[in-house]
Amino acid sequence: MSPHRKPITHSHARTAMVLAFALGLATGLVGCPKQALVIDTDWVKKHADENLLETLGEALEAHASGDMKTALALLDTARSRTSDPQMLAFIGLREGMAHLRIGNPSTAEATLAPVVSSGFEDLAARASVLHSLALFQLDRPGDAGDILAGLDLTTARKATDDPELQHDLLAASGDLALQRGEWQAACLRFAWATQGEGTDAGALETARELMRRLEETMAKPAVQGQAPLPSHAQLLSSVPAGGSFWALLALKASRDALLEWDLVAAENGVAQLHAEGFVSLAAPLEETIASARSELDGTDPTTIGAILPLSGKNAGIGKMMQAGIETALRILSADHDFKVVFLDTAGSADQTRQHLKVLKEEHRAIAVIGPAAGGVAKAAAAEAEALGMPLITLTLKPGVTDAGPHVFRNFSTHDVEARILAEYAVKTAGLERCAVIHPDSTYGHGMAKQFAQSIAALGGEVALTQTFAPAESNFVEIASKLAEHEDIRCIFVPATSQQLGLIAPALAYKDVWAAPPEDLGKDAPGKKGRTVLILATQVGYSPDLPAKAGKYLQGTVFSAGFYAETPDPFAQFFIQEFEREHVGRVTSYHAHAADALFIIATAVALGGVRTRAQLPAWLSDPAHCTTDTSTVASFGGFDESGEPLAPLQLFRLSGKTYEALAQ
Repeated sequence: MSPHRKPITHSHARTAMVLAFALGLATGLVGCPKQALVIDTDWVKKHADENLLETLGEALEAHASGDMKTALALLDTARSRTSDPQMLAFIGLREGMAHLRIGNPSTAEATLAPVVSSGFEDLAARASVLHSLALFQLDRPGDAGDILAGLDLTTARKATDDPELQHDLLAASGDLALQRGEWQAACLRFAWATQGEGTDAGALETARELMRRLEETMAKPAVQGQAPLPSHAQLLSSVPAGGSFWALLALKASRDALLEWDLVAAENGVAQLHAEGFVSLAAPLEETIASARSELDGTDPTTIGAILPLSGKNAGIGKMMQAGIETALRILSADHDFKVVFLDTAGSADQTRQHLKVLKEEHRAIAVIGPAAGGVAKAAAAEAEALGMPLITLTLKPGVTDAGPHVFRNFSTHDVEARILAEYAVKTAGLERCAVIHPDSTYGHGMAKQFAQSIAALGGEVALTQTFAPAESNFVEIASKLAEHEDIRCIFVPATSQQLGLIAPALAYKDVWAAPPEDLGKDAPGKKGRTVLILATQVGYSPDLPAKAGKYLQGTVFSAGFYAETPDPFAQFFIQEFEREHVGRVTSYHAHAADALFIIATAVALGGVRTRAQLPAWLSDPAHCTTDTSTVASFGGFDESGEPLAPLQLFRLSGKTYEALAQ
């Protein structure tokens, strides 16, 4: 036997068994590919004398089993038995690890600091890394940053053979990267921190905490000049496959792909999750992808249905809407291959319901435009919601969008129009006492009621109401009664353009002249009498009014979704295209129907929408729907209930033409 080799005693044999047990236990705790507990067992074998070998072996065994109290007691015993500086540095290193494990970073920092400055290079290097973790946990990231910021998996494994401390080191390094906005670096370290921790619920819960920290930090308001946030797919590309954090990131990237209807990418993500053993995460997503695949196969995103009243009492309106849609389709055909299937409501709710089923099942249409008539539109809305068919209605009927999230309206209701004109009278013109002149019809009474309620809500009042027969042509008597109320400076007239063109001259005959708000309270310029502001609804607008009665309607404010004199370049282009194929002028009916097609086509051509399930979400998102869509009439997107935002424009007659008003 070599004189330099010590004999193997019973004590040595027991210690070897202890170290072997510690190594085996650690391997079981960590699992591949995490590092087994071999660093310090080898160090003890190499450096400890017989007096310390057994005690340190037991201390490592206690640490490996998670019994930090026993480990610290044994390390304290070992410290009392040696004065060797290198051995004391090692004991300090292990004490620091134990204190970090029990959540006592202040004691760990104090214990590890002497090891860092001990001069024993290998021990000091390891202690520096662990000391940085203690500083970070003490909320001193600036002191810990230099070492932790650049930490990689190899360095963490060299610093400690404790898998939990390796996790904490890498997680802290990831947190520092988050603070600096280094998202991919953070994800890489979080992925390293969870490698080899398994696929069970506990491992996933640990990863979810790291994911929560990532997403909360990324959700904070961006600093000026900060680069755009990366997608989950971009973050995934920066981490190695495997581990619970990687699995959660892969799941999010697959869900993103599914939302964008990139089913191939989503299916690839599911396959990777299966390959890495994360079946519990993959299964629900797999079902959703299968459903999406079925939806995609059953939808032709280039086919749109249009259910309009093409016969019967509302055929005139339906034909105008059809002409508007056909003009829009011709404009779109320059760059896109869309098809519109026109079907006639014939005034029948039952027939309309059947049309919706045919458009879905036979034509595979992605959406439907119409109907226009209120009762039929309400029946269509309920059926469309039941079928999951997006529907953009063209009706004034209140409550039609109550059917559900698939139903939208691209036409203003009477209450919205009355409110907008009332707000202009009170808030802009400062007029609180108003008169109403309206036809004795359902429309006239409804508009008069809505206007009176809107004025009252704003603190004003309707001081005089005058009603006339729908076929009336002589308005002198009504004008005489208006002339007697000199305190009234605002008149609301929900009447047709023909009726408005007769009412205004009758008022002038009684020395009551229309004028813009800035001229109210003055004598009528160059005329005898006083001035008033006339408010007219969209049925009162006509491009012919300036020529027929413009002298008597100066300053009259109109509300409409569309007017032919609009300066909007896209609207003017549409008007030119319409007049190439049709006789007559573009009306709101043409414009709103055309816009419904433009909105759906934009979702498909620019928004990447491919299925009926996608479309409602796109339509409800102003960031996409409003920003990307060019329309002929006023359009401000849809609110959360499917109603149009900013559905009307205000404009007034000035000289021989109409001019837009700021809103």
